[in-house]
Amino acid sequence: IDGCGLKHIISENRRRHGSSPYSVHLLYVNDCREDISNELPTNKDDRYWNVDFVSADVDGYPMVFVVTKRDIACNEEFLAFYGSEYKIALSQQTQWQRMQNRAIDLLDQSVLRGVDMSREIWTIE
Repeated sequence: IDGCGLKHIISENRRRHGSSPYSVHLLYVNDCREDISNELPTNKDDRYWNVDFVSADVDGYPMVFVVTKRDIACNEEFLAFYGSEYKIALSQQTQWQRMQNRAIDLLDQSVLRGVDMSREIWTIE
């Protein structure tokens, strides 16, 4: 979703200035399924599925957009259907990759807001 490097721009602005004029709200979209082992969303899951990923060429460049399926309330989480093979993709990750991804997510969401997480060694300046 971050084809323009928005997360990096926001991180740099926050590091340099303490804040950023840009928002990260579109950087995170979760799967709508309550049980990821279901191949397809259930009727209950459908109630929460509020966005879709749509690909298009823009001036010859492939882009992915998040398009709403209905009106979205303020502070409502964006939930999409990742696809029927998402569970398989998850199961193919190694234990180390899952642990590293979870650590990055936890740190990014709570402790290190705005710190550049693209490097293998993380330091707080």
